[in-house]
Amino acid sequence: MISKLKKIIKISKNYLNNVKSKSLYNKKIENSDKIIFLDLIYRSRDIYYPCLIYQLIIAKYLIIINSENILFVGSDNKYFKNAFDNENVLFLSFRKICKYQLKFDYIYDMSKPKKSNLVKRYLRLNEKYYDKKIKYEENIFVPIPMHPDHYISNNLNYKIDSNRNKERKIKIFFSGNTNKNSYDDNCIKTGFNILSRYEIINYLKTSLDKRIISDIKSLNDLTLIKNSGFNGVVINDWSWEQVEANKAVRIDSTEWFEYLGISEFFICCPGTIVNFGFNLYEALSVGVIPLIEKNNAALIRPELKNNINCITFNDLKDLSIKIDYLLNMPSKEIKKLSENVKEYFNENVDPICLGLKIEKLDYGYKDLYIFLENNSIPFILDRR
Repeated sequence: MISKLKKIIKISKNYLNNVKSKSLYNKKIENSDKIIFLDLIYRSRDIYYPCLIYQLIIAKYLIIINSENILFVGSDNKYFKNAFDNENVLFLSFRKICKYQLKFDYIYDMSKPKKSNLVKRYLRLNEKYYDKKIKYEENIFVPIPMHPDHYISNNLNYKIDSNRNKERKIKIFFSGNTNKNSYDDNCIKTGFNILSRYEIINYLKTSLDKRIISDIKSLNDLTLIKNSGFNGVVINDWSWEQVEANKAVRIDSTEWFEYLGISEFFICCPGTIVNFGFNLYEALSVGVIPLIEKNNAALIRPELKNNINCITFNDLKDLSIKIDYLLNMPSKEIKKLSENVKEYFNENVDPICLGLKIEKLDYGYKDLYIFLENNSIPFILDRR
């Protein structure tokens, strides 16, 4: 009882601090022709909600968050807090935003939307991200975001643009957590019918010979590789979970895009219970070509196509064959693939494209498909 009371007090304080930090009546509203009213409830485990706010900001929207949703506005999650602090995010009730007599779009989740003839489009967040009956071309999908740490930095566009056309010194690259307890979960193998991250990286570390560098003990070792380059496979992995922290070679988010930008291919592996990692979308942004399992490429929205915007492998044996293939691929072919990857990102992943798709919609009601981890993963839903 006491813990619940403390939680309520904490949420209430956060709510008041967040709302008071903003001017409720702001000239930004009167001067904006792209306004979205967010009427969302709080989902404690979904960092995809603050990422949605970041993406809409990048798409040049002014975000008005329903100030009556106390649990949502009262979140103390650092990603929510950072998004709320953005100058393009305000808090107003639906009644107050309507007083401005400006047209706006309305995004909501489980709650019933409030009605007004000022609303251009009612966009209901739909979690059925993997439903094959829902065709990508005929619907709007919120792009899978990058890791929210990159949005916090406020210079994401610069990181992407400045690393898109660098000299590619490393042929094939991977960097990430490969803790066996976290990244070898059976749900990945049985739920998605794909290899786990641990299986893929462990296989490469034990099967490749002179074609691989994997014994990286410090960031100094990694810096030497970055400066000199390597025409082979560079695996920079570490093990990390709550009771174990061996992150001596973890690349800081401030330098992450620099390493991606000097790589031609990136080994794209699943996450813990998800078929992708944020690093897939970060790699796509700078034109790094994904090396990804065939079954996994088919799950990406829209699907990644072999020899067009990715290279796929069927199993571990085929992965070795594809490694040899990539190490001998002509630079002209690599450049063409990289340009296709950039095009894929620009048309499907860049938040700007989300804004353009919304603006092309007719007025009325429409579903907006979004990935919300536990609520979107089919085999987890089946267990409930």
